[in-house]
Amino acid sequence: MVKRFQNRIAESRSSFPVAALLCTLLWGLIGWDNYSMRISYAAVAIATLLMVEFNNANVLIRIYSRMVSCTFLVLMTMSTFNLQDYGIAIVSMCCIGHYLASFRSYQDKNAVGCIFYAYLCLGIASIFNVNILYMLPLFLIVQRTNLLAFSFRILCAALLGLICPYWFLTAYCVAFGKLHFLTHHFAPLVQFCEVGDFTLLSLSQTVCVAFVFVLAIIGAIHFLRNSSSDKIRTRMLYEMFIIVDVFSFTILAIQPRLFNPLYGIIVINTSPLIAHFIALTHTRWSNIMTIIIILLSVVITIFSAWII
Repeated sequence: MVKRFQNRIAESRSSFPVAALLCTLLWGLIGWDNYSMRISYAAVAIATLLMVEFNNANVLIRIYSRMVSCTFLVLMTMSTFNLQDYGIAIVSMCCIGHYLASFRSYQDKNAVGCIFYAYLCLGIASIFNVNILYMLPLFLIVQRTNLLAFSFRILCAALLGLICPYWFLTAYCVAFGKLHFLTHHFAPLVQFCEVGDFTLLSLSQTVCVAFVFVLAIIGAIHFLRNSSSDKIRTRMLYEMFIIVDVFSFTILAIQPRLFNPLYGIIVINTSPLIAHFIALTHTRWSNIMTIIIILLSVVITIFSAWII
């Protein structure tokens, strides 16, 4: 089998260190003196390491490859306009923690500990952006349909994990007389903009989400056409990525104001899909497409950094 440029990158042990170094340099250049930027960098760095463990624990790609973590890091760094809001990076970090814990419950209806920690991560994420709670019903559904681990005990563990951070938040508000904060915190859940009002998005946001949308389509089509080569467990997990991506893009199309909490989730689910495409295809056209994807990622990253 011919090893093309895309395969050498996907299978190289130096791909991840090089990507991490280049992204770190970029973060330093665009605003290391910014306090929020430093917190965002720390959160994305932790999220990337969790992505490495996530890939290792679930064998998302059947060959040695660090493309899942590389694509995640590149797509997060590409949206440099978001890095000034550390809440977005923390939400992404918590969502990966949710996946890492919940995926350990695969076909185990007694994995209440894993589920508690998974939804604890989701609860922490909702502290920084309450709109993440819109994803709760979907996560519970795929817990049943794709992870095949759902029971009354699992549901109770999920709800307890979700509300656990709010016990501490409520105690803090009571102690300091800030109960009004809770009202303001949950208010965005019932606030809606005009359907499909994309004027709420900046040009950079529109370009980034459009690019990731194209990557999601490429990755999803590739996987659905070649899924028979993967194990059943891997197929179930990738189908979950596709389902969550479709739901997230749909919500984003209806309510563009939810871009901030949804972009991180979209990147998390799209990264394995496009990584699977890059690592496991060997045709001339896929090689050309990979080169185009890399070049566009660089151009969009520079564009986003330039207009901050």
